[in-house]
Amino acid sequence: MEYIHYLGELSFNPFLIIAMIILALVVISIVFTLIRLALLKPFGGEIREISYFGFKYSKTVDGELKYVGHKPSILFSAEFGMDMKKLEGVENKKINSRERAFMLTTAFLNLLIGAGVLALCLWGTFSTRFYTLASMSFLFGLCYFVIAIIRTIMVIRVVIRTGAKTLARYTQTQIALLRDGVTFDKMDLKPVNELGFKKVWESERRLYFILYFEYLDYNEMFDRLPEAVADVERALLPGKSAGSKIDQSVFEVLVYYYSFHNIVPSKAKEYYHRVLDEITKDTDSYASCIKGFYELYCFGNADKAGEYVSKALENFDKVQSTAEKEYVRKCIARLNQAIGNFPGRN
Repeated sequence: MEYIHYLGELSFNPFLIIAMIILALVVISIVFTLIRLALLKPFGGEIREISYFGFKYSKTVDGELKYVGHKPSILFSAEFGMDMKKLEGVENKKINSRERAFMLTTAFLNLLIGAGVLALCLWGTFSTRFYTLASMSFLFGLCYFVIAIIRTIMVIRVVIRTGAKTLARYTQTQIALLRDGVTFDKMDLKPVNELGFKKVWESERRLYFILYFEYLDYNEMFDRLPEAVADVERALLPGKSAGSKIDQSVFEVLVYYYSFHNIVPSKAKEYYHRVLDEITKDTDSYASCIKGFYELYCFGNADKAGEYVSKALENFDKVQSTAEKEYVRKCIARLNQAIGNFPGRN
């Protein structure tokens, strides 16, 4: 009872609790990122984006991490994915299994480290004669371990979700078909509300939107684009900047939509500025096309749009799958035609 009473006294200070929660969040974000970086190569993964204290670096089409800007943050974070070049020829089922194994391994290692931190902090708590240090040690260890548990649960939920009959699983299956050489004209994708999934996470909806938009755009089903855009826009928070690669891709697609298919310069500019740091430094062919349409129809800058055509062609060979190549080729052709037909160009 005396032991429990002592621990209760140590955790009584609310200001110290908040300080230790913040410190634990920072430290665990660093440790978790380092664990994933250490295990990246053995599982065939690659880093897509990394951020530390708000300084953000994103992988370019050349495979290099390039600085894309700073947004205030006290945490470390990183986004990873499977390196499709290194895993070329490997079955999609095995690739997906590796990805899930990577996520679970890193999460449980982080939890194991969290248990070790808690044990070490408890030892420190009862080894010091200084009350404040004992309190800090106990609260930090407890906060670290609790956050590690929460992170592990979140990862397990995502792994279960992607392995079950969900929109995430369905989207991954369709993306796997594209990797295997199936083109958009051979696919038959439906709106989310016609797929029959009972519960859809908003992250799943955004990921599927990117795939579904490209499918509709490639097959020139332009009459179905407004519904798809309205569906994803309902879940977007006003003014929120891109917090992940998926968000970035969604915003870029919406810039394209409001710069070409449904020209609303104010909307295009809104989404462009929500992903400003990322899109200005994004050099892949598709992003160059989007910026070309944006310059042409939002600012009437045909010459600048022409420069983006050249940039899209420069990086075209770096587009990976056959389906993406065909889609980007169509986008480049549309942009060229739009520039040629723009008033004052003839």
